[in-house]
Amino acid sequence: MSNDSITPLSQLHERQLAELLRSGNSAAFEEIVRRYEYRLQEIAVTMLSSSSAAAQAVQHTLHTARNTIHEYNGESLLFTWLSKKLLKYILNHHLKPVAVPVADDHPAQLPEQMPDN
Repeated sequence: MSNDSITPLSQLHERQLAELLRSGNSAAFEEIVRRYEYRLQEIAVTMLSSSSAAAQAVQHTLHTARNTIHEYNGESLLFTWLSKKLLKYILNHHLKPVAVPVADDHPAQLPEQMPDN
């Protein structure tokens, strides 16, 4: 078999990369990181005030994904699956719940119902 018939990882579909990662191929993980780390970092930086916290969240997400790749079923894009893991991590570890005051004596008004004052 010649090397000409081997497809570079950079040209594989993400489902193929996920399958390779499931089988223990560390180069597949490196390709997944190469493809998605920057985009995940953009999401994390947008949500967090610290670039170091964002980088830590992305690294955690990628390593968690590596260990849970068997959960990826291919029904969504791999980036969607990774983004969901990142958002869940950020919500659980970095963002504090915000209390929303509710006025008991005033019914909620939609913006178009608000007075023009």
